[in-house]
Amino acid sequence: MKTHAYVDGFNLYRGMMDRSYNMPGMTARPALRQYLWLNLDAFVSSFFPGDCSLDQIHYFTAPVRDSKSALARQEKYWKALESLPHLSIHKGVNAKRFDRHGNFLRYEEKQSDVRFALQAFEDALLVRDIERMVFLCADADQVPTIERIQCLKPDIELRLIYPPCRHSGALEKLIPDPIKTRYESLRDSQFPDLVEYERGGNRISVARPPVWA
Repeated sequence: MKTHAYVDGFNLYRGMMDRSYNMPGMTARPALRQYLWLNLDAFVSSFFPGDCSLDQIHYFTAPVRDSKSALARQEKYWKALESLPHLSIHKGVNAKRFDRHGNFLRYEEKQSDVRFALQAFEDALLVRDIERMVFLCADADQVPTIERIQCLKPDIELRLIYPPCRHSGALEKLIPDPIKTRYESLRDSQFPDLVEYERGGNRISVARPPVWA
């Protein structure tokens, strides 16, 4: 089936960094940090063996602004993702949030949810012969998006993959039987420690960050 996937990058990251996840034999927290070097093509395809032509992956994220080391790791991961020829990275922004007294609280991701919704809706209407759309997220803000796609394109099969430690009852009402991510799927869908590929006549090499090993 011709399939497009839509990945909420921060929703996935936060789920994988959730300290409540229990994994056999692993006492370190967060247990899933070692699997952040995730090949999204292999991961999504693993849930649809023999029945998935994964034509496009849309990955929605925003640059980290409160940690130079975290941004460096994030940028390495983006370079690894760019080795996947049918993956597009859509970047929002991390904007400052202030309390009512004008005091800085934290950075918050902005624009990514809207980009996610617009891309999914556009693809449902305009991509020829699309048969399945896979949403890797647990964000109830996407309920209106899914409702409109189901209304206008009822023949498209919609599937939902939950990031670890994340779920949404509102999404599940629209897309029953969501796939719940277990560590085995993450473990078996890793990039090699050194990702190498050609881009624009240049040889690109990018290594897994040591803290993710």
